[in-house]
Amino acid sequence: MQTSRQLGGMIRAERRALGMRQVDVANALQVRRQTIADLEAGGNAGVHVLMGVLTVLGKRVSLEDGRFDFEGLDLSKRASRV
Repeated sequence: MQTSRQLGGMIRAERRALGMRQVDVANALQVRRQTIADLEAGGNAGVHVLMGVLTVLGKRVSLEDGRFDFEGLDLSKRASRV
């Protein structure tokens, strides 16, 4: 996942898979339905809302290192330039 829009789409898919409506999630968190709609569209939402939505959906956050592994790169096979 690279963008807030992708994250929002994943949240929407999970919510739908659970048979929940936006209003169900909003009511559980005591926020407006529009707040959930904005989050699912990739809009700006507070971290507390994001974490709450993930909790309601039974999900958790895990960080993955997205940096390129230069140490594992074999530069000895590079074509030499003349």
